[in-house]
Amino acid sequence: MPGELIGVWHDNNDEGRKQCAAYHQDPAPGGDHDPLAGSALISASMIQTRAKSGPDEYYRPDWISRTGRTTWLVRSNYYSGAFPVEGDDSKAEAYMTDTMKLEGRTLVWTGPETSTRKLFRCSHLAEWDFPASANFREPPPR
Repeated sequence: MPGELIGVWHDNNDEGRKQCAAYHQDPAPGGDHDPLAGSALISASMIQTRAKSGPDEYYRPDWISRTGRTTWLVRSNYYSGAFPVEGDDSKAEAYMTDTMKLEGRTLVWTGPETSTRKLFRCSHLAEWDFPASANFREPPPR
């Protein structure tokens, strides 16, 4: 993913700002505490949307095209609840193209079925924000 998009993103509303503040107070999940619930984590090679309830969603981009100064088309395999395994797309549920556009400090993410999220960057992506199976280390002890 483009460097401009890498980070921890929350919905650009009051609830998202509260979640971001909670993340900055205690970023490591544990027990019932998940400061990333509802967020979008964008790394160089994957996007994970953390569910508030139900399964997380994963996007493994395989094609990215800049269509404007701050706009990208991102084509991905989509997985619901199943962490993508490198080289095995058999668990992918869909293949989709999304539009991601930076409007100032807001990321406007439009999906293939015209669903749109407006997000703000809460933080840089910490090593423990992604699952350990993505070659990241475990979170620090609480």
